[in-house]
Amino acid sequence: MKLTLPFISSLIGSAMTKSDVILKFKTGSPVAERTAALDAIKAQGGAVKSTDNLESSIFPFAVVTIDDEQFTSLQAASLDDKHDVIENVGGYKTRTSMQRKREVGM
Repeated sequence: MKLTLPFISSLIGSAMTKSDVILKFKTGSPVAERTAALDAIKAQGGAVKSTDNLESSIFPFAVVTIDDEQFTSLQAASLDDKHDVIENVGGYKTRTSMQRKREVGM
């Protein structure tokens, strides 16, 4: 079997773990901008699980499923206050480090 770049990329992509996370939006941010942020996450391969509190004026958030790379990127942007809409990215039903070690046989 010939290993082509798309084949290798598909293997790497399927090996990435996905986690459910909570995206806490900045209070006062427009709902249209929150929706645009969720659309960008979906365009990058993420999935939106819940938007029940998307329009909340007190604690706006959504639950999404994203891979580790997206999580790291969004979390870094929110911690540095570089994201216009997302205030915080936090774990939700995520695996612990011990569970990860068991998965890889450590």
